[in-house]
Amino acid sequence: MNKPGRRFYAGVAVFVLVCLLAAAVSASGLVFSARAKARSAAEKALYDRYGITFDMLSYFNSAFHENGDGTGTMSYEGLEDMAFVLGRYDVRVKDDTVLDVTWSHDGEDTSKGFESAAWGTEQLKEMVEINREIWSMEGFTPYIDKINAENGFVLEEQPMPEVDDETFMNAKRQARDQSRYSAEELDRMILEAAATQYQLTPEQAGMMTYDEVEDPLMSYGMEDDGTPCYWRTLFLVQDPDPENPYDFHDNPTEKDGTYYVIINVRTGVIEDVEYDTGVGGNG
Repeated sequence: MNKPGRRFYAGVAVFVLVCLLAAAVSASGLVFSARAKARSAAEKALYDRYGITFDMLSYFNSAFHENGDGTGTMSYEGLEDMAFVLGRYDVRVKDDTVLDVTWSHDGEDTSKGFESAAWGTEQLKEMVEINREIWSMEGFTPYIDKINAENGFVLEEQPMPEVDDETFMNAKRQARDQSRYSAEELDRMILEAAATQYQLTPEQAGMMTYDEVEDPLMSYGMEDDGTPCYWRTLFLVQDPDPENPYDFHDNPTEKDGTYYVIINVRTGVIEDVEYDTGVGGNG
């Protein structure tokens, strides 16, 4: 999932979220897609194999590919200018079973810190520490620029497909019109999906807030394959700053961050759930 810009909103009142959670207790049997299952398996596999944490994953974009043989691959590639130094991690799965885990820089020298051309777990750990301390990438971006230049890596800008406003809004209306669920039901399922996928406690789930959407229609849309879906973003801040209650940077608590959820409005299948601590994008 490509990471959108991160913003924090007051969103829906906590009381409403607690009510939604109460209605979702005793799990109504959510069904997770192959992509969602692969993401969960991949996150665990990357930690087990390389020590990659959720903070570290925030420096990567992720994508899921069906391989056509009953397996799927969840890939994590370094964000933008970091694509060369961080490389790409591929986790191939079948159902809930991890078949293999690879890194594009496997076998390369990573012993020279930020001077190495390949950055592995040790560099990622230091990047997280720098970001947690000053919330800026200035402590390591000069090294990235130097390594990219030495290796002839130039970030290729991918042009965004042009979609006129009418086509854009029609796709949203079509997705909404195909939904078997109300927006309120979808919101409840989305909250439950995030809590289930990332094993949140009822207290943590009750503290989550939604992104602020004035018109519910804007949360609907079509995936690239034409699947009608509903997207929402959830935020968790467990130890809020009184002056900025929706920013967890100063007092981060485990599982604080942003949760992106996509649900198929025809089937109710949870297409994807992604957790982002916000470190890699500086919130």
